[in-house]
Amino acid sequence: MIDPTREDIETFLGQHVTAYEADKFDTESAIYWFTYKYHGGQSSNLYEVLSESPYSPGACERDVEPDSVASILHDLLVDEYC
Repeated sequence: MIDPTREDIETFLGQHVTAYEADKFDTESAIYWFTYKYHGGQSSNLYEVLSESPYSPGACERDVEPDSVASILHDLLVDEYC
């Protein structure tokens, strides 16, 4: 698995945000859940991205919302980096 930085992720998603009409909330949700699931521990870039994320899931949230723009962006990240 590739261990992208925040800049890498933002650059990659920047190529897709307009096509899916994603807003900042969609993007941050996708990044949060991707880094939450795939970080490689405290020394990984993904863990750093997760730790600095401005996104804070709700108490009942367990994953990216199915069938949402955030879910599409999340899947793109998985396809690109996993």
